[in-house]
Amino acid sequence: MADLTPVERGVLVALMAAGGPLKEAAELGAQYGLRMTAWHRKRLVDMGLVRTTKAPFTHELTDKGWAFLGDGFPMDVPRNGMKLGALNALVEGVQKSAARRGETVRDMFAGKEQLPASPPPSPSPDKDEKSTEQIEADLMANAAWSESETMLAMALQAIPAFTGRLGALEKSIGDEAGPALKQVSLSAENVFQNVRMAASKRGLEALHERGATVAFDAVQFDSTDEMDDGEDALVMKQPITRRRDGHEIVILRGLAAPLD
Repeated sequence: MADLTPVERGVLVALMAAGGPLKEAAELGAQYGLRMTAWHRKRLVDMGLVRTTKAPFTHELTDKGWAFLGDGFPMDVPRNGMKLGALNALVEGVQKSAARRGETVRDMFAGKEQLPASPPPSPSPDKDEKSTEQIEADLMANAAWSESETMLAMALQAIPAFTGRLGALEKSIGDEAGPALKQVSLSAENVFQNVRMAASKRGLEALHERGATVAFDAVQFDSTDEMDDGEDALVMKQPITRRRDGHEIVILRGLAAPLD
């Protein structure tokens, strides 16, 4: 399946990020700029990667499609097509992150709405006490949400670096390839928008700007060299925090370097 077109690859990645079905015109087309034709639609269905329903056309990844994104997503960069190396790198990073946690790509995205919730307390002689089963369920729910938030935080943290490298690539290539790369940039931004929306729903946000000068805080940052709190530092990776009930928790530490 290494001959997938840029549009077909973009559709698969968008469906992965959505974790569920997307409407062809209203979402894949209008929101993400992925203009599918009957030819694209037939190819993805014939390959068994996508399930399609009509009125309106709506697409969803099949079991085979999820497995393909988890292991077989093409890493080639077509000579005559868009420059897809950066998008391939993003998917490869998702695959590796899932593997490190013993999960599948489907667990990371499609499973995010099906994570276990804390069960309501059942009647007991002492309402302040929880059964062993309730405590275990609470721990499982908290662990599942924690892993999901870490995944989202990693994605948020990677966006500025990806955007910076793509901008550098745009400056280095010729005018002939510029329009194609611009389309890749727009498609990637649409995927990133989904990531930001999902992160926002969980109360996640990135602090500071990449490349900004800040006062070093060991709670928020790792450092490339030894640094003292309050020392001027350059933000290389943004810390990702979760704000809830008036409290701010660092979900993923950033990276800072001392100013020369």
